[in-house]
Amino acid sequence: MKVSELIEQLKNMDQDLPVYASYDSGDYWGSVVANEICDVEEIELVYSEYHQKMEVPEDIEDACAAEDKEPVAAIVLS
Repeated sequence: MKVSELIEQLKNMDQDLPVYASYDSGDYWGSVVANEICDVEEIELVYSEYHQKMEVPEDIEDACAAEDKEPVAAIVLS
């Protein structure tokens, strides 16, 4: 999803609703849980072969060298 697509989806919603991000808790029952979004920032991510997902690295230069990948600029909600 791009920022423009997110804005388009959000602009017609109640502006006073809290925002959460849902994810699989990993428990036995496959429960889906949600954390409240507290921050929005633009950062660089790198693809993690181990996780098979984009990762927020502690040190982007070390992560890129270890994964032999280029960083990807992205908006991250946390």
